[in-house]
Amino acid sequence: MALTLQANKLGLHTHGMGGFDSEKAFTVTGMDSDQYNVICAIAVGNISDASNLSEDLKSREVPSLRKIMNEIVFEGTNT
Repeated sequence: MALTLQANKLGLHTHGMGGFDSEKAFTVTGMDSDQYNVICAIAVGNISDASNLSEDLKSREVPSLRKIMNEIVFEGTNT
């Protein structure tokens, strides 16, 4: 959480990733897999315009099926 808050303060964005290749993480970073465990992956960077994406990535940009914020958050009593 601290990483996300600091990134936001610096004008950056974060995105937690699931399904990452933990073995490749060791290869890419050069970290010792006997000394560390990879438990998560987080991308940190600037948001760009979707028009910069390749066609296959553009096709994956679809609206979220999540509930809108005012359906799950309220202020005061919920009567």
